[in-house]
Amino acid sequence: MIKINGKEYNLFFGMRFLEVIDANGQSDLTENLGYLLTTAIYDKNLLSIAKLVKAGICTNEEILPQDIDSYLEKDATDKELDKLVSFLKSTAKTCNATKKIMKQAEALAKENGFA
Repeated sequence: MIKINGKEYNLFFGMRFLEVIDANGQSDLTENLGYLLTTAIYDKNLLSIAKLVKAGICTNEEILPQDIDSYLEKDATDKELDKLVSFLKSTAKTCNATKKIMKQAEALAKENGFA
């Protein structure tokens, strides 16, 4: 869940999430999603966080992509970003659509000294 402009939005890591990640990626789905998860969680890369959040919230028509960008660029505090990253990590570990890739991302991060 993410709170933007005082309103909470649920993030869903299901089939629609995967379709959005796949459609916007330059490489295959597994490689692209692994990259986004790794850089969002271990590097706190805002672009990767934004892509994951936008894909996870894509079924909600009440919020626009530019609202997410504005929140991440201007409004999110370090504490809120840490909470969001923690949420992304825990959700990616438990959802069927992402848990296998998240295991690979964690192993890679450990192997390279990020985790």
